[in-house]
Amino acid sequence: MPNHKTFIFTKNFLLNKYILITGASDGIGKEAAITYTKYGANVILLGKSKNKLVKVKQEMQKYNTRAIIYILVINLESFNQNQYRLIFNQIQNKIPCLHGLLNNAGILGKIAPIIQQNPKYWKKVINVNLNGTFMITQTFLPLLLKAKHPSIIFTTSGITPKGRAHWGAYAVSKFAIDGLMKVLSSEYSKFKLRVNSINPGSINTKMRKIAFPKENNRTLAKDIMYLYLYLMSDMSYKKTGIRFDANKIKKI
Repeated sequence: MPNHKTFIFTKNFLLNKYILITGASDGIGKEAAITYTKYGANVILLGKSKNKLVKVKQEMQKYNTRAIIYILVINLESFNQNQYRLIFNQIQNKIPCLHGLLNNAGILGKIAPIIQQNPKYWKKVINVNLNGTFMITQTFLPLLLKAKHPSIIFTTSGITPKGRAHWGAYAVSKFAIDGLMKVLSSEYSKFKLRVNSINPGSINTKMRKIAFPKENNRTLAKDIMYLYLYLMSDMSYKKTGIRFDANKIKKI
């Protein structure tokens, strides 16, 4: 099996693939969008700020002027099924199928003991991190199942599977995301749909800086993109139901 440092991704590695990314306006989502575009993919950017997504699109076009890039605006805190149908309708007739879905959107919430957790913010974190992820996944499954070897990637965290004090709704949501990944993977054969999760580790993002303000040794998002490329490509054919920890991987 090849070491991750020896992967060779050609220029057209993801040519003609359509990939949807949630939380695409910043951090890992933005870096994944740029990376996928560099390797030939057409990308659907999903987030709650149209202005931010437009800026990401403009940056992506610097690397691939031929890429088809769509923007979908929705706040994943909403659990209104009609809103999800609306964004699905905006895209279903524009693309033949969806080859990949990167569920990357998430918010941190309050780091505090359970007894101090505000129910209002608890609900918001669960809605964005878990319910919104479920709704996006369920909504776009019909388009994914039209592709030959589709792939779904969920974003998990280092706080699972053991858990960590004071991490409240964020920790609970990530436990649930790992469970959702396992359940969905078991519902489809490895030949029909691949479903995996990635724990990105200590990445230099705004959320990580808030969670760990004194942490100095953070990894750049671009340095783990090899894993996102691998799981979104046919190289990972038959790999499903697996949690990948980016900072622990020596071989794939």
